[in-house]
Amino acid sequence: DTNNAAIKNARVVLKRGDTIVNSVQTDDNGNFTFANIPAGNYRVSVAATGFVTATQEVSGQNLSFKLEVVGVAETIY
Repeated sequence: DTNNAAIKNARVVLKRGDTIVNSVQTDDNGNFTFANIPAGNYRVSVAATGFVTATQEVSGQNLSFKLEVVGVAETIY
């Protein structure tokens, strides 16, 4: 998250174009791995309950995401 805390069980999706290539969940330390992925350009999205989904365009590199907490709307009467 934005405080550098690990987010476990976040869903991480790897896409090439509109095709899902792989999908994994983060471990207890917020880490994930996609194994045996051919070189190329991909889009990686990370989603977790209570956080805004983060997406990055990548081409074979280590990734680090900072997820923002979903905003809470307040109504005061």
